[in-house]
Amino acid sequence: MAVNKNYHRIIPVTNYDIAGMETWLSDMAEKGFFLTDLGAYLGHFRKTEPKTVRYRLEPAGKNEQRPNPELYEIYKENGWRYITTRSKMFHVFMAEDATAPEIHTDPVIQSGTLKKIVRQLVISLTVAVAFVPLFVIFSVSVFWPGGDWVRPVLLDFNYNLYVVFPIYILVSIGAFISAARLIKLRRRLHKGLPFEHRRKYKRGIVLRIIELCATFACVFALVVSLIVYAATGVGNHKPLSEIRRDVPVLSLAEIDPGYVHGSYGSFNRGYTPLVPVQYTIFQRKEANDPYQIVLQTNYYKAAFPCLTKHVYNEQNRFFIEFLEHNADYEPLATPLFDEAVYCSSDLAQTIIAYRNKTVIVVRYYGDEYLPDKLDLIADTFL
Repeated sequence: MAVNKNYHRIIPVTNYDIAGMETWLSDMAEKGFFLTDLGAYLGHFRKTEPKTVRYRLEPAGKNEQRPNPELYEIYKENGWRYITTRSKMFHVFMAEDATAPEIHTDPVIQSGTLKKIVRQLVISLTVAVAFVPLFVIFSVSVFWPGGDWVRPVLLDFNYNLYVVFPIYILVSIGAFISAARLIKLRRRLHKGLPFEHRRKYKRGIVLRIIELCATFACVFALVVSLIVYAATGVGNHKPLSEIRRDVPVLSLAEIDPGYVHGSYGSFNRGYTPLVPVQYTIFQRKEANDPYQIVLQTNYYKAAFPCLTKHVYNEQNRFFIEFLEHNADYEPLATPLFDEAVYCSSDLAQTIIAYRNKTVIVVRYYGDEYLPDKLDLIADTFL
């Protein structure tokens, strides 16, 4: 058997489950794993000969990284050895002697040791709940009928919405469960009922797994999003020659033969998990004149077909109602698309269409009649 070898194990017990943590650590010792340190998610152990020991968790005072000298001496004099302090929440002690007396023998007095940690949790929950109305206001304004929710939710990557808020909700739920458990335990002790140090912690493993998976999923989403931004240069203008080969590009020369020679292009990319493919492509008269755009195409591919109509409606709202609010527009009856609309003004001609998961916006500044190019547009993007 390997001796004094270090091992790391995922903690299967939720935060503030004192009896569950004590039971798990004692069970690990019976397998030969003795605690050296306790982190947020991992327990660190030294592997030696199996032994039956007891562990006790003592609530730590605010910002205590080690037990105060008085508490340390009380445990030491009664045969308990200090092991570690977990995240300034609990001091962990261990007794190898089966006859070592318990430090807390009066449940009512012991309930007082939980007072500080319960208060800290309640304050944290109060602060968390205080932010909920702000999110409710945001949700109502965004998701209320007629509210502009598509752009902040589907088209613009909002770290608060996609990453920060899920983690915030997850932490708040965990804090609520922990506070409820500690309050229940404190009331039990206050009634004079003894603390039960043995608990079937395996009943909470499923909850712990869900908590860990959800946390890691949020972190993973953040990391992947950062990688996508770094790898693709989201939002940065690049020469059209650098666009991915699998991205369809509607050629200005095919729309307007007058620009076969002397037309230049660039593009930028957007990204959200719900609409992962987003490209805006510009083709212009002069290479260095960004104001001489002749053809602009916006190409979107949603992750799910049910989102496509929302993206389509948002493009109609922006290009027709906002940019061209005085222009004439008409629906286009065509089997090529699920729905399409044409808008014309003194400034430009615009076609907005969608089919399945794809939404297309073609904005043309020229004399060619754009609806005549509908077959070309469909062949390019679909």
